[in-house]
Amino acid sequence: MLAIACLNNFDISENLEQLAEKLHHMRYTRTIIYFKGPAHNYVKSILEKCEDLQILNTLLVPFDFQKSRKYYSWEKFPFFEVKLHIFDEFQQTTYFPNKIKNLKGAILRAYPDRSIPNSFIYTNKKGEVILSGYIGKFVKNFAQNINATLEFPYSNDNSTVFYRQILHTVGNGSFDIGVTLSVPQNFIEQGLHSYPFEFVKWMPMLPLLKDLDTSEVFFYMSSTEIILTLFTLFLIYSVLLTYNEVFYKPLKDVNFINFIFNEKGICGIVGSSFKTQKEPLLNLRIVYMSIFLTGLVFNSMYGAHLNTFFTKPLPAKQIKSFDDLLDGPVKIMIAEQEVHVFNVNPGKHFWPKYHSGFVVVPMFQDFIKTRDSLNTSYGYPVTSTFWPMIEEQQSLFTRKLFQIVDNMYFVPFSHFSVPLQENSIYKEHVDVYVFNAQDSGLLRHWISTSFRDLVKLRRMSYRDLSKRHTVTALKK
Repeated sequence: MLAIACLNNFDISENLEQLAEKLHHMRYTRTIIYFKGPAHNYVKSILEKCEDLQILNTLLVPFDFQKSRKYYSWEKFPFFEVKLHIFDEFQQTTYFPNKIKNLKGAILRAYPDRSIPNSFIYTNKKGEVILSGYIGKFVKNFAQNINATLEFPYSNDNSTVFYRQILHTVGNGSFDIGVTLSVPQNFIEQGLHSYPFEFVKWMPMLPLLKDLDTSEVFFYMSSTEIILTLFTLFLIYSVLLTYNEVFYKPLKDVNFINFIFNEKGICGIVGSSFKTQKEPLLNLRIVYMSIFLTGLVFNSMYGAHLNTFFTKPLPAKQIKSFDDLLDGPVKIMIAEQEVHVFNVNPGKHFWPKYHSGFVVVPMFQDFIKTRDSLNTSYGYPVTSTFWPMIEEQQSLFTRKLFQIVDNMYFVPFSHFSVPLQENSIYKEHVDVYVFNAQDSGLLRHWISTSFRDLVKLRRMSYRDLSKRHTVTALKK
């Protein structure tokens, strides 16, 4: 597309702003400005205004072009410069050269989020400050591709920066590109993002609940159902034993309390001995035999279960749905800045229904610090890009610490993009570079090597962070 604008020496700034408004999100359009006035007096101011408005591909043609054959362009890199050209119809000329192809060492200002595996900063053995992470590598390689000098803020404080803060900081022109991924939340924010960098899922990473401890086995074996069953049998046997005593002693010698509490019943159920009648009648023999069988079955099963649970602990019931989260012992930690996402996805009814299953922390940095330490006291929202790195680390553990449940998603599908300035002069080239990185497999490679890169920098380790379960002999 080619845009042609006619200017006079009145209201130049206002007219150029109107042109820029017409070219909103299309400032890369090739533009010819025909100026009806003495060009030499206004050339620099006109082209400087074009630079301010980021109308990059501009030619200025003065009113006496047919006579003088002169026209003007401007260079942005490495610094602003007006260039005079003489038109020659017999000479092949590129009128709109690609100015972003070579920045000639000019500064490209980047703002990293310092969130693994997105981007992180470290100092190498030579004392050089290096930007890494799979998005950091993308931005660094993009800067090399356009011959730019990458510049980013560095300090000893490695606190994570919330991606929305980066989006706003880049959007107001303080930086050229954000080294993070963000999601446009409305149509206006579409212009602040590159071509979709990756398509991901946002889901909870839940801790695997640990098996029952030895001390908890006894409580499990003494459940309400077992106690009620034994108590019911004890009452039945107490009544039967006491009722049959009337055949062996006078009624006045019968203790009627034994109808509800006969110690012979409890002794028989737990496998202890008790005094029996020397020559019991058939009905009493049947009662004795029932008590003995009950004691044998109860003690055999109880002992077998105890031995089994001591050698192989009973697995805990894992969280498999958001409803389980409400009744379970684990909550999901989330930063306060991300709660607003639930108003859109997975729906406006989600947060009112399940908010009690979450722990909201006010500081995004606190959330990241707790999540990256693999603290199993909480679950955490993660992306489908972050989870494979944790899964690779867990493959080295004695037992896994976290799991992903297939049917639990906050956002089942979303596209993430690199933040840019509105009408950024780099957008077209960043979009192409994103597509090339995806198509060539570079992006997949950078993501797959994230864990090993972090291990080399001692931000993660091969150390087994899970607690081993050891079987030891019972002490007398």
